Amino acid sequence: MKKPICFLALLCVLFSCGENLRFEQTQPSGFPELKSIPKKLRGTYLDDDSTQLIISKKKIITRHHEEFTEPLETIAKEIADDKDVVVTDSSARGFTAHAYEEGISVKITYDKRQGKGTFSYQEDKFNLGEKHVIKAKDGHYYINVFRPKDTAWILRKVVLEGDSLFVYRVEKPKEREALEAITAVEDHYEKDGEYEGWKIDPTPDLLDLLFDQYGERVSSYIRIK
Repeated sequence: MKKPICFLALLCVLFSCGENLRFEQTQPSGFPELKSIPKKLRGTYLDDDSTQLIISKKKIITRHHEEFTEPLETIAKEIADDKDVVVTDSSARGFTAHAYEEGISVKITYDKRQGKGTFSYQEDKFNLGEKHVIKAKDGHYYINVFRPKDTAWILRKVVLEGDSLFVYRVEKPKEREALEAITAVEDHYEKDGEYEGWKIDPTPDLLDLLFDQYGERVSSYIRIK
């Protein structure tokens, strides 16, 4: 039975976008928005950590469930130290805790007598609409998401090869000059004025070049149904 990836540390990863490069408009610019997620993409996929990716006509969600055998004292301390986690049920036998934020639901249970627990979450990744847009170009798909606190778009490129699905992003280069050699770069700020990195607005051809030079695979899945 594997131990969790320090599940409260994982919550921090899930609850932050981790992006430092945004886009001024939906990508590829000038290409039409699709009215639904294409049928060829729809289905259920699985990654190496047994996380499910479920794609339907309008929505993309992820689900994950695993067991862990961390000592009770360790789990109780981590929960007490994390403001995002709330214990919703407690007894002599164990407890259940939840955390919610921006489309993510996390549940943690622990059985004191068995000395083990479960960690599960579901996250709404994409819900087709004004702030969640999908486009297509050259047989690939581009997921654009505009988060409430943001002022620009987050972008993912989805590549389907047989039953394998790969998700890419443009990784921010270390030097701003390297990016400026390809396209104009602006400083990016959230609505509250907090600095969040760089913002760009490439042409479709320059977007291809950015993925060629700075594309990073962030996740891989295999279709299971």
